[in-house]
Amino acid sequence: MKVDLVTAEIGSTTTIVTVFDKIDSKKPIILSQGEHYTTINEGDITIGIEKALKIIEKKLGEKYHGINF
Repeated sequence: MKVDLVTAEIGSTTTIVTVFDKIDSKKPIILSQGEHYTTINEGDITIGIEKALKIIEKKLGEKYHGINF
């Protein structure tokens, strides 16, 4: 999946990842969002981000190759 921007909001209980396209246009598009519980208690917040990205991949039916933790 090609996206222009990925944001991650890491809260105390929930991690929300949002992927955008056409970010340089006047009308950016939110392609999808994924949520997972925040994994700070596991000692690694990237686990929650990766799980939220997997949810996005399922929703869009495409694999995302843009982030390597």
